Order: sequence, then structure tokens, then C-alpha cells
Amino acid sequence: MTSERSQKLDDRYPLGSSPMVAQALIFNDSSKRSRPKAIIFPCPNIDDSIELMRTARRKGYICLAVFDTWWRAFAAYDEFPEMRSSRFVAESAVALSDQELEQRLRSFSERFEICGILPRTEISVDLAIRIQSHVKLPHLPTAEAMARFRNKYALKSHLRGAVASILICESRLVSSVADIEIAVSELSQRRGSVPAFVLKPNDGAGNRGIGFFMDGLRPNEAARQLKESGGTLLFEEFVDGVEYCVNGQADSKGEIHIVNISRYEREHANGRRNVYHYQWHVPRSAPEYVTIAQGIKEALEVAGLRGLPFHAECFVNEQGIWLNEIAARHGGGHSADIMRKLHANRFAALDIAVECAAGEASTEMQFDWETYDTMKYLVIDGISHQDGIIRHLHGIDAIEAAAEFVRWDVKPELGKRIEKTTHLLSAPYGFHLSSSSEESLRQAAIRLEQHLKLTICDSWKCKLVERAKKAAMSVRFRAFLLKRRITGRAVRFMH
Repeated sequence: MTSERSQKLDDRYPLGSSPMVAQALIFNDSSKRSRPKAIIFPCPNIDDSIELMRTARRKGYICLAVFDTWWRAFAAYDEFPEMRSSRFVAESAVALSDQELEQRLRSFSERFEICGILPRTEISVDLAIRIQSHVKLPHLPTAEAMARFRNKYALKSHLRGAVASILICESRLVSSVADIEIAVSELSQRRGSVPAFVLKPNDGAGNRGIGFFMDGLRPNEAARQLKESGGTLLFEEFVDGVEYCVNGQADSKGEIHIVNISRYEREHANGRRNVYHYQWHVPRSAPEYVTIAQGIKEALEVAGLRGLPFHAECFVNEQGIWLNEIAARHGGGHSADIMRKLHANRFAALDIAVECAAGEASTEMQFDWETYDTMKYLVIDGISHQDGIIRHLHGIDAIEAAAEFVRWDVKPELGKRIEKTTHLLSAPYGFHLSSSSEESLRQAAIRLEQHLKLTICDSWKCKLVERAKKAAMSVRFRAFLLKRRITGRAVRFMH
């Protein structure tokens, strides 16, 4: 689609040009008049979501935003001014219930041809599943297939025995300490000894909420974890090995394209044994590359992924490749940008994600495997051993001036609250490096992390400033809701 067409769509469909009126539920009926093509973006409230929307607009698509809570809608409009622009997002809606969602989608479908749904986070995948139960798009997974990507137990049960090239550990859902005791007892009988195991949220992401039980059950800790999770956890036998992640794209026909593989290097920190620290690029010459790529590709084909990017994780040990999890979205840490860089800008990850989600048959994926195989790339996720607010900050300039520096993932800022790092989202900073060898990258990483000095404050003055910021945001949120009541419109009232 040309930029000229994009401009015409901007002029023809200004933001909030018509109220949302529930009409007959007809989605993408070919008998209806010609309508502009639109992509639904569920809960677009992070940088990467906005980048995907910018890409869609540039390619001539209408952007529609759907949120599942008023707070998430407010967060998007508060942080990203573009979300308030009629030339960026044509319509927005908050659907707290399935009935409300159906009404919003009816209204959308009367004016737009909904040709794609593109989630970016796990929360947005949840909402995408609800949307896909109403909007039937053959180039995307069914709602049932999508739901498995947010249900670790269901996905592994679906794949177990159906994928010959990848191993899947024993797992079951547990909702009480007694359930866990039974699971441990049964597994002990089969193994001949008390097994190491993990408890994790069945729909978890970002390495959060995982408990490691290396020497048997600790009932009090298990009970606490069950309470925090809402009552149900996934019990899995512990698998030791080197952990890898695989990023790529499924096209609209269901063909799986592996774009890059990385190796995790974890740390023991703050009582956790699996805290992110380094993520190393893996070239195709690595002995494990082909086996991992084949196993993940087969698993995704059986899982029924189509038209969406993916992020998969697995362990490798002497027994083989063990599946950890698969997400139907781009990976974290600006993985789309990493894929682009590793292929010398030939693999336009955002453009391809938009084209595949929209069902474009002409999508052509270009790779630069020569660059991929020769590039040395490292992602560093920082680790904090303190809770508090960043009071003083030193070393930013030294990092940005380093020859190895590529970009920030998370740039530390004065006044920002950080916490003891136990999962990916609690990393106080993150940046990317590239150099001529892994050894030079490791040395640069150590040197630059030593340069970066964060002075953490948790005094009453810092807490007072933080409370004032939260109070100001609460006032803005109340104003957001009040204006919605006065105008009687869905979300579009922040111009």
C-alpha cells in the first residue's frame, strides 16, 4: 500500500469520527461495500506495540486499539501522545466483558475490513484470544490454538508424543500442597529418588513467580506460592541444562521461519537461581543450532501457529532438547530490532510481522546469513541487589561512548524505582553490545557494568516524591474516566 493511500485513509477516517453503535455481527463479509483494511492491536501500551502500529500506518493499514481495562487504556494514552491522534489510531475501545467486546467488534466491522490481530505482550495475547473467538481469520491461529500459548500445561500436553525431535518434561496442574505431595511421591517412585522440581504460574511470563525445589518439598514456601498465584500452579520436573531462546516468524501459510537463536547465561541472585544476565548470539556453525532449530520448528508446526511472530525457550543437555515454553509474540528486549541487525537490516521484523498478521500473500522474508554467522552480539540485563529509587546515576556516557555499544534496552533514569532483581521485568538496566569475539564482548560487558553506578535511596523523602507522582497519575486517571462519562464516548477524548 502506498503512502498516498495511507494519506487518503487518514483524511477519510479521522479519529473518533463516529460513535460506536452495536450492529449486526458480520465480520469481514465480502458482500459489504469496500472498506479500508484494519489491524486490531490488543492492549498496545509498551514501546514495541507502538512501533508495530507505526509500521502498520506506514504500510497503509488502519489501526484499531482494544483494551481489557480502563487503567491499561489510560496508561497507553498517558505515555504515548500518538495514541491521542486521529491519524494514528482510528478507533479505540475498552471491553471489560465478552458482550462489550462483541459490540465493539460489530461496530469495527461495519466500517473496516478487519484483516489482522497483532498482540505484542502476554497480556495482549490473552485479549487476542478473546477477539479471535469473534473474528475468524484463516491466516491466524484459531482461538483454541492461541489459547494453548497462554496455557503451558495445555501446550505441552498437546505436543507431548507428537513431536519426535524435542523432549517434554513431566508436568501437571496443582492447586494445593497435598496435590504437590502426590506429584512428588509419584515422580519419586518412577525416578527412584526425590526429584528436583519447579512450581510456576501456568500462564506466566518474564521468569516471574518461579519456585525451585532442588531438595524436596518445602510446604510453607509452596503454600505461599500457591496463594500468590491465585490457587493453581504448574508442577514440572526440573530439567538441568543450557538454556536457549529461539525467535522467528510464522507466515500466513503456517511455514515457520527461524530468524535467530540465543544462549542464556543466568545468575544466582537475590535467592533466585535463574536471573537473566547475559544473552549470547548463536551462529549456525554452533553444533547445537540445527538440532534446536529443527525441534522448535516442528513443535510450532504441531502447535498450529500461523501469521504471528514467536519466542520459544528450551534446555539442552546430554539427553537432547527439552521444550521450556513458546509464546505467540515477539520476544522481550527489542528482539525485533535484534533480528533486523543480525541480518544486516534485510529482515525487517516489524514490517514482516504486520504483513503476516494481515494475511498478505506476497510477504517475502529476506535474510543475510553471512552477516548472521559472523556477527558477535550480546544482550546484558542488569541485576540490582537493592530496592529503592535511583538518586544518583553515573556511567551512562561511558557506556554510550564505548565502541561495542549498540543500544539500550532499559536505560536507567533518575527518580525511577527499582527492585531486587528476580525476573526479567525487574532488571534495573539493559543494553546491547557487538564486537569481534565473545571474549572481547565479555570483557566489555564487565567493564561497562563496572562503570555504571546507581545510588539507590529508600529514605522517607524519596518515598514522599514517589507517592506524589503516584497521586498525580491517579488524578489524571480520574480525569480520564470523568471525561469519558461526560462525553459518553469509548476512549477517544484526550485531544
